Amino acid sequence: MKAMRDAFGLALQEAGDLFPDLLVVDADNSTATRTDLFKQRFPDRFVQVGVAEQNMVGVAIGLAQCGYRVVASTFAAFLLGRGWEAIRDGVALEALNVVLVGTHAGISVGRDGITHMALEDVALTRTLPNLGVVVPADGTQVRSLLLDALAVGGPYYLRISRWGLGEITPPQQPVRLQDPIVLRPGRDCLVLACGLMTQVALQAARELEDQGLDCGVVCIHTVKPLAAAAFTQLVQGYPCLVVAEEHWSTGGLFGAVAELVVQVDPKPCVPVGVPDVFPDGGDEVELFRAYGLAAADIRAAVWTAMAKANEPRGGMTP
Repeated sequence: MKAMRDAFGLALQEAGDLFPDLLVVDADNSTATRTDLFKQRFPDRFVQVGVAEQNMVGVAIGLAQCGYRVVASTFAAFLLGRGWEAIRDGVALEALNVVLVGTHAGISVGRDGITHMALEDVALTRTLPNLGVVVPADGTQVRSLLLDALAVGGPYYLRISRWGLGEITPPQQPVRLQDPIVLRPGRDCLVLACGLMTQVALQAARELEDQGLDCGVVCIHTVKPLAAAAFTQLVQGYPCLVVAEEHWSTGGLFGAVAELVVQVDPKPCVPVGVPDVFPDGGDEVELFRAYGLAAADIRAAVWTAMAKANEPRGGMTP
């Protein structure tokens, strides 16, 4: 099973062949993030700034202003925690051709603990104008979406996990920015997921099928922009929604979906994410169970959403 960071490193090498003007900037995490694979092939196009995340973003800004395509990468917690001002006032404000890659996101960093767990990064980045936000679910998506972002031109924030739960993107399935991937059609409830939680959602849907429920599963890899017209068509006909993500359950994909649902097609929408606590470190599988990210949690959320959909709706008598 290929970890998502390994897929990222290999995709960077491929990107280097495709885009001769691509430079990669790293903040002393190249072995962990796998940007060292790019460095091995293109040593003259790799910039190491050391443990200085804000400076890393600043260097990326300068290179982009000189006409280069730039990937700047480090752990998501450090990239957003220390590089925020430069991201906001440089990359996003100036709409620069920079792809910011936050690796080791979510609780799946395991024993590294809460200081290394980016659980607010999607919520932060999706508030910024001009900045696209992308959360791939597997290695295939990491490769395709990185290459697409570099071809289209930034700025983008690409969030990937250290871990991997296997490939779920169907063979021959085109993977393009802004295009959700329908992994399983359904009738009773639609589960919208991103990142590693997409695999967990598929497991939950299979288990619910044994209980007589027919749940659809869609991978929303592009959290921003979330186009209203396409989204409305996607959720049409479903009585309720569940949103699953490896992120605090506020402000991320659930926030984006809920904000759109109330405008285009109001219906019950239930989150599955990390609760409003700072998680402990530990074994990845145990952390998913302890903090509400297991298949059982998605199953429970589906039942809750369906119960809400069946509740009588009050209203004023004309």
